[in-house]
Amino acid sequence: MSSPRLRRGIWLPMLVAAVVFVAVLVLGYLLITPRLSNLITSMGLPDWAAGPMGAALYGVLWLFLAGPVFVAIATTISSFAWESFSEEVESLAGLSSPGVRIGRGRVILDSLGRMMFSLLISLAALCGGPLAILLAGLVGLFEYTAPAYQRRGILFGEQRRRVLSSRDWIAFLLVSGLITIIPVVNILMLPSMVAAGTLLCAEAERRLESG
Repeated sequence: MSSPRLRRGIWLPMLVAAVVFVAVLVLGYLLITPRLSNLITSMGLPDWAAGPMGAALYGVLWLFLAGPVFVAIATTISSFAWESFSEEVESLAGLSSPGVRIGRGRVILDSLGRMMFSLLISLAALCGGPLAILLAGLVGLFEYTAPAYQRRGILFGEQRRRVLSSRDWIAFLLVSGLITIIPVVNILMLPSMVAAGTLLCAEAERRLESG
């Protein structure tokens, strides 16, 4: 990640994810904290204590949710915000980086489809345990490879079939899932996972082309 061009490709998606994250945090505070305060009041505690306690409970909640939510936002926008970074990774690796133009409408629909998929899988991952790691890894497998596939004109439906042709997709899924559940590390490793996803896509496409 020492290349200046790579660093420039990292800051934009991380900044976009941070802005969206703050917006979600503030919106959640405005919507959830009053309800927590009302719940505390209904338990017989005085009104003057309900507000601070509601805010404190909301803060504790975000101690556990901040990392996964940020990663979810960053991976959801991966298909477009990380595109220039992904392209530069391929260039520095000496790989061909085709640029197939896709209509903006199709890209938006594709991103919405990915968002719904990620949301459903994330809800299922709340069960915890090894299954949560596998489900988080599944989301990462598709999202971290998304920029490279979209640059090839391949959208989500076809991408799912193609990425599974890679030799290393299982290892990538497991590593992605493990990283996702580790606080702080899951955020710091985002650029590395996008870079790895880009190389995974390039390798899978090379295998398909060679037959």
